[in-house]
Amino acid sequence: MAGSKSKAQSASPNDEQDLNEIDLEAASEDSGNQSTVTKAFFKQVKELKRDMETIRRNIDEIEKKHDVALKAASKSTSSKAEETLNKLMSTTWSLLQSIKDRLTKMKEDEKANKASFATTSIS
Repeated sequence: MAGSKSKAQSASPNDEQDLNEIDLEAASEDSGNQSTVTKAFFKQVKELKRDMETIRRNIDEIEKKHDVALKAASKSTSSKAEETLNKLMSTTWSLLQSIKDRLTKMKEDEKANKASFATTSIS
């Protein structure tokens, strides 16, 4: 059995994502033992995961639209495809920047919470 893979090792990215969703849902549903800060954290993580999935789908769509633009037979078809492609790329870029900003804010909030906890613990 040395050559066989464990279930975790052989899981596809979608399986891993499904497991992460289950873990996140289970953690967020256990609200009886969670603080407001923890609930807010899990909500933010869930939103970030949703937005990251949107980016993945957009990237797939960008690849398809890019192929269409390159293979367009006429200039008008090519122009329309490029316009659609540029809009999707802009939307995806904005969403990516939003995710980056929210992650930065979450990191800053975590540092502030740790500092606050340390001050409270010392008192």
